[in-house]
Amino acid sequence: MKLKPILSAALIVCGTYTPLASAGLFDSITSGIANAFDFSKQKLETYKQTTDKQLLDQFYYLSEDGKEEGLSKELAGKTKSFEFQKLTPSSLTVRQLMYREGNMQSVMQAMSRYTYSPMSDEYGQRYVAFAQSRGNVVKLYKPALGSLLNQMFAQNFYLRHDDRNTAEWIGVDNALVEYSPSGQIVSVMTRSHQATISIGVQSYQYINLYFGAGNAQIIENRIANQNFENNFIRVIASPSIPALVAQETKSPESANLTASSVRSGVAKIAPLTSTPSTPPATSPEQRMQMLKNLAELKQSGILTEQEFQAEKRKILAN
Repeated sequence: MKLKPILSAALIVCGTYTPLASAGLFDSITSGIANAFDFSKQKLETYKQTTDKQLLDQFYYLSEDGKEEGLSKELAGKTKSFEFQKLTPSSLTVRQLMYREGNMQSVMQAMSRYTYSPMSDEYGQRYVAFAQSRGNVVKLYKPALGSLLNQMFAQNFYLRHDDRNTAEWIGVDNALVEYSPSGQIVSVMTRSHQATISIGVQSYQYINLYFGAGNAQIIENRIANQNFENNFIRVIASPSIPALVAQETKSPESANLTASSVRSGVAKIAPLTSTPSTPPATSPEQRMQMLKNLAELKQSGILTEQEFQAEKRKILAN
């Protein structure tokens, strides 16, 4: 008879004490896990170290506290098939699903017939438009140069290479290269591919954006000028556009843009013109002006003699 009250008292004590202790321990554990997986400071530091924030902000979004990152809000709304992959101080990688097949052989057959223009998606178009908005020129090159560029940089594929479960292609896409008015490389955009076996086989196209003076120097030092000349296709858009767009971007409104407004997708870029390097001229006066603009690009070192002659023939043909 005396044992029941004692046990009841003990149960009451345990019942009132234990939940308090468990709650405190649980909060401590969950807080520790949250901190362990909170990479916001690391993301903010990486963004701080990036060498071309103006270009990066056209594609990438990072919240002020560093907890949310991904594609720029505008791009995310337009390109549902693309997803953010990786950011480093001198590169950005995004990817999109290209093929979903039952086996690797089917993907390889699809890739053997693969053709793709870098100007067919929002990323290539945005890259060229922004380069022109800051007074630069973008040249289009054959896949052979894209392969050389991709070989020089680590590919930020989703999985590490595995002979049994992955396959990669790094030389099947054209390359885009941005040049300053003085002829120096400012940035490059390449594309590469990886197919992985999971439930079936999925093949992704990766868009790689490399920027900064360090990357530019590596490219200029290690790739011979002959490779650029032999693989050159054309200058994207009219040679006269960069100068016109550059004047527009010098307005007080654009000059007062802050880093946070650009990061939030507020900044506007100039609209992209058509892909052909020289639109049809309607009069001799227009052709003369285009030739003068072309001569200025050659004189500044942006165009080689071979490129100048190729563009000149296109203008005269129109």
